[in-house]
Amino acid sequence: MPAPKKAPKAPPYKIIQDTREQQPFKFAVGKECEDVIIRKLDVADYSLEGYEDILLIERKLSVSEISGNLIGKDYERFERELTKLNEVPHAYLLLEFTANDVLQYPWGEKSLPLNVKRRIKITGKFILKRLVQIQMKFPNIRIVFAGTRAKEYALAIFSEITDA
Repeated sequence: MPAPKKAPKAPPYKIIQDTREQQPFKFAVGKECEDVIIRKLDVADYSLEGYEDILLIERKLSVSEISGNLIGKDYERFERELTKLNEVPHAYLLLEFTANDVLQYPWGEKSLPLNVKRRIKITGKFILKRLVQIQMKFPNIRIVFAGTRAKEYALAIFSEITDA
């Protein structure tokens, strides 16, 4: 009996990075990633060429960054973005910090000076509560606490989508 045939390997993909991404991932071009294209995305920071309608990744670098998105008029804008993000089947909110980092906010945020930390009113518990509310209101969005492995998570997501 002949050996079963292996499924063909997905061709290399092209990552789309939004033009507004301020501190982009440095993806290595190689076997899987054919190229990184810098192009405006209407929603999110990353996608794959040809998959823009089904895969979007919104990345947040720090607890400070997301905390700014969760209050006042910034939250209204962020919620509009989340509404659009929720419309695609594979939507991710990729967080470059852990849930523990959130709980320690603002005192665990190394990039903030002490005098700034003292003035921050938002707490880690509030941020977690708001993230749970987001998950419930926008069920298509997967929230990933990736910590220092966010780039690896993004690559795994890209591979999973292109292998499907």
